[in-house]
Amino acid sequence: MDITIVGALVSGVVGVAGVLIGGFLTYKLSHRSEMVLVRKKIKIDKIQETQRGLYVIARQLGQLSLALKRIENKKISQEEFREISDQVQDECGAIIRDIRVNEVFMKTSMNLIEDLLKQTYLFHDLIYDAYIYPNSLSVRNYHPDLLEYEHIESLIMKATIFALEIKESLDEQIELELK
Repeated sequence: MDITIVGALVSGVVGVAGVLIGGFLTYKLSHRSEMVLVRKKIKIDKIQETQRGLYVIARQLGQLSLALKRIENKKISQEEFREISDQVQDECGAIIRDIRVNEVFMKTSMNLIEDLLKQTYLFHDLIYDAYIYPNSLSVRNYHPDLLEYEHIESLIMKATIFALEIKESLDEQIELELK
């Protein structure tokens, strides 16, 4: 009788211990899996925010290109063009600041975004010298060919295409995160 009671107690204790250990291990494994999924979701969300920002930049550059064509054809005043140019620069600057916040999630793409910024700085400087204050002395001393409409327009188009190419590379990064 004593052996039966001891056997039942040992059996019960082993069963309870097994359930507790199994529950603890399951909790740890599911918690670890959940943390991995949360990290991936955050990273994908940040990449998608950056993609949305790049779309807005591309749209803003399209508006700038249209305004450049309109001032070239004397359809808008210099003041109207300056306002549009300033608005585009402000909007793109705000987006770039938002993108920089997500830099930790996109280290591989930040070099491309920096290249995009350099492109936009160049054509904004050219626009400033050619259209906003064409008669002022500039310390940049650009060659007159660089200040022509066709050249500036081509730089804006290249930057727009480059922004969309960066967006495509971010698509690939999302695909890698989903694997």
